[in-house]
Amino acid sequence: MTPTQDPSHFCPGCSARFCQCSTADGYDDHLDASYADGYDACVVDGFENRPTRFPPALWRGVDVAAWLGGFDDAGAGLPCAVRSPERYTAVLQALGAGGDTPSR
Repeated sequence: MTPTQDPSHFCPGCSARFCQCSTADGYDDHLDASYADGYDACVVDGFENRPTRFPPALWRGVDVAAWLGGFDDAGAGLPCAVRSPERYTAVLQALGAGGDTPSR
């Protein structure tokens, strides 16, 4: 068993103090994959089809928060943070500064 970074923190993957989940790097990859899957689902299905109920069997192996983040970003017209992190950051900075969204 691998302890989480701080023994007082619970594993975000299985909610246990000590678990057999992947390493932090593996978990980051898992979050990125979940985000990208949500982003792609929105592009294919459209934001109007955003799920409101989450059957547990559907979400096994998926980080729901990351998936919804990707879905919502795609629905808002933002670039994919996983595939274009520089562009995503630039767009967020432009929106935060009240400027126009960069085209590239």
